[in-house]
Amino acid sequence: MKSIVVNGAGEYISDAPIPSGLDYCCHQHELGTLVALYSDFGLCYQGFHAQPDEALNEYQRFNSLDVSLRNQVITQDKPLHLIGTDFQLMVWQRLCKLSRSDTSSYSHFAATCQRPTAVRAIASAIARNPVAIRVPCHRILPKRGGTGQYRWGNAIKHQLLRIESNQF
Repeated sequence: MKSIVVNGAGEYISDAPIPSGLDYCCHQHELGTLVALYSDFGLCYQGFHAQPDEALNEYQRFNSLDVSLRNQVITQDKPLHLIGTDFQLMVWQRLCKLSRSDTSSYSHFAATCQRPTAVRAIASAIARNPVAIRVPCHRILPKRGGTGQYRWGNAIKHQLLRIESNQF
């Protein structure tokens, strides 16, 4: 696993150590409770959960890390602190470059990642995205139509796409 800090556009800022403790914040989004986990370097995880412990458990399961919750904080405007394989980090950084109104098919997105034959691997990395909304994996759609799967539920993915399309 590699640990890096990137800005909101997915541009590399620096390497960062793997965190041992995370601060957390819960806020009401129009689609449900959004729990954010922050290291000292940035936002590590954001997802729809009822409790911070649920978010921590999912974060630990996906990263095979032993991390504890430290303090509840107010929403912070920090860069992203992403932990994953080199391939996952490349995919997540590329997702950050999608503009708010853009959607793409998995195969087209794989081609933009210079990996046109790696559609399944790209889809797997997208599915492991730890930061809902800010790393916009919900904008990648099946070529055959529909919205496809979403870790936090297909209804939430559909609503996110609807909200974003109505803001223009």
